Amino acid sequence: YLSLYIANTHMVAASTSVEIILDTSITDEDKYHKNAFIIGRNNKLLHQQQEEMALNNSNGIYPPVKILKNGFQVGPCLYNESGLGLLFTAPYWDKKNHRSRLRVYMVGNDDNGLRAIASLLQPTIPPMLRAPLSNQVPDFIVVSTKILKEGAGGILSAGMWGYDWRWKEESSYWQC
Repeated sequence: YLSLYIANTHMVAASTSVEIILDTSITDEDKYHKNAFIIGRNNKLLHQQQEEMALNNSNGIYPPVKILKNGFQVGPCLYNESGLGLLFTAPYWDKKNHRSRLRVYMVGNDDNGLRAIASLLQPTIPPMLRAPLSNQVPDFIVVSTKILKEGAGGILSAGMWGYDWRWKEESSYWQC
């Protein structure tokens, strides 16, 4: 239901359709020829897919994010508690068509973590909608379930990657 909610919110706000693919159903066509918004819990398939995408970037440029079996690492911090969610943008090189693509990952350590990170997609003042994640969202953000009750108090890490998609301490906030 989360992917349907995101697609419908995007349609209402921006009058455009968007294809959102669950991490367990991505195809080779999706992998190599489209920008993608990938949603999932920490699992083997998502971990394997991220490794494959990092290897595919021929120039070796990839954000400092590792999706692990029991959590994720962003920059210097390891997040492996339950109820944590991660949203980040990453480049992807389409070797066949020699084009760059973008990937947006929405990952939760569990269902509660996915629910917490998905709260960033909610319209702030309906019916005045804006396309989800179109502005005011950094390149990466890690949240806990506290975001549902405390707002910004639930943000554990957020910031912008450098021009080379690497960790940039000057434009990042983090709590490890």
